[in-house]
Amino acid sequence: MKQSKAEIARVRLLVWQRDGGACVRCGRQDGPLSWDHRQNRSQGGVWAASNGQLLCGTGTTGCHGWKTENPQDARTS
Repeated sequence: MKQSKAEIARVRLLVWQRDGGACVRCGRQDGPLSWDHRQNRSQGGVWAASNGQLLCGTGTTGCHGWKTENPQDARTS
């Protein structure tokens, strides 16, 4: 079932509050932070707080880039 924009916004806010507005890998609070699905939506991941986290950078930079390039290591760290 597709979630509404309001539901997705609520999940994003919950994750922001839970993660303290900081990257969960390095703790960075300044600079760009991006939403990350722990399990990618293309692999069955859903829009849920339990499947989301804040990471610094984008899908190609910072901790988000590291996670994208090192998915096996990201699961164990």
